Amino acid sequence: MEQMFKTRPEKPWTAERIIHELMALWFGSNHSIAMSINFAIQNICLYPEYVEPLRKELEGPAYKIFEATGNGLPLLDSFLKESSRLSPVDSLSTRRKALKPFHLSDGTYIERGQWIFVMFEHFVLRHIPPLLIATTISLGGTMTFFNVEKAIQTFGLPQRIAISKTAQPVMTLSSARISAIGISIWALYLGNHFEAVDVVCATMGYIALVDGYVCWKEGVPGTAAWRTASTALVALWGLMGMTAGR
Repeated sequence: MEQMFKTRPEKPWTAERIIHELMALWFGSNHSIAMSINFAIQNICLYPEYVEPLRKELEGPAYKIFEATGNGLPLLDSFLKESSRLSPVDSLSTRRKALKPFHLSDGTYIERGQWIFVMFEHFVLRHIPPLLIATTISLGGTMTFFNVEKAIQTFGLPQRIAISKTAQPVMTLSSARISAIGISIWALYLGNHFEAVDVVCATMGYIALVDGYVCWKEGVPGTAAWRTASTALVALWGLMGMTAGR
């Protein structure tokens, strides 16, 4: 955030522009932070011999120095860096800008200043649906933090529920859990656990039933049909093992 303000144009930003810039930073880091933590926890479970040394470092005087200066904790820093190296979040794709003209190994010519993107090796077209779903529900679940009434309306529930002060906190809590499912799908996918992705998608069949029942009971049969059908398709995709290609 500090760097963003330092590099902004000389013309002062409006409050709306600042809010939009902060939202862009928040959305841009939403997945990377969550997935990096997920991989770090996974690696500490895979390599339990690091638990005790890391605990000693965090319980020792080095942590107070870190709190005061932002520097220190070399063991934890090294562990997180190695975790990121083993399970890089940017393994989804690599983006590079050509600083000079050159040819790729397949003969493709790249002009100076052009951007190139290289997808990871295990990506195939059948992976697009679960990744699209994961992204949609991860970001969609955060909508309640900005306008919970609008989020409830977008979901398709009646206005009387959208304006209910008792219903709004419940919607925020449930949306956070839906975002966690989306982030889990991304983390599993980046870890090459394609069958696990299908399992998570298949369990969303329960969500389809609950969404359909609640929406029908609240007097919005159109929403009930749409929610049931769309989420059931996601569950069917998982049951058929489409991501893993079974």
